[in-house]
Amino acid sequence: MIEPIGFPGSDVFMARNIFTKKEIDLFLDVFLTTQNPSSSAEELSGQFKNIQINAENIDIAQRMIALLENALRTAYGDTFKPILLPDTRTSIKIQETGQMHPIHSDSAKTTHSGGVYGEMLAYSGILSLSDDYDGGEINFPGDGVFTKLDAGSALFFPSQKHIHQVERVLSGTRYTFLTFWEHCE
Repeated sequence: MIEPIGFPGSDVFMARNIFTKKEIDLFLDVFLTTQNPSSSAEELSGQFKNIQINAENIDIAQRMIALLENALRTAYGDTFKPILLPDTRTSIKIQETGQMHPIHSDSAKTTHSGGVYGEMLAYSGILSLSDDYDGGEINFPGDGVFTKLDAGSALFFPSQKHIHQVERVLSGTRYTFLTFWEHCE
């Protein structure tokens, strides 16, 4: 089920339980067991780690993206380019106790990870791969959205329109699958 959340017209959508707990556990297990030192690097912010898509986990990532794109299409129509993996903007984000992601935009001239591709982004997607942590809520202060995603649920929003942050993780580890779509030409 896909539903708008936040203030009317905020254009933020939640897709609840698009993956089962069993599927999420499988996805997370594949990503955690296929990472290697070169595919798990500290972000420029120094606040979290990412697991990049690689040859060993690309099949799982493609399955995840296919279902995410179906949900995205339901919310926004055919207004985005499908993702072709490997894509450096698609990764697993790991936030441990005490870590947060300060307020930012996913589509600025320089993105939170230092890239310069932000201007091209149409939509951002966050799929929760865990929910056994405290804190770590996603906060869109200007849109009336403050929520913790259940494992298997996703959040979609226009990248250029929304300033947001991830609150400090108080205990446990927060795992999310992040991806971004470009505008159709």
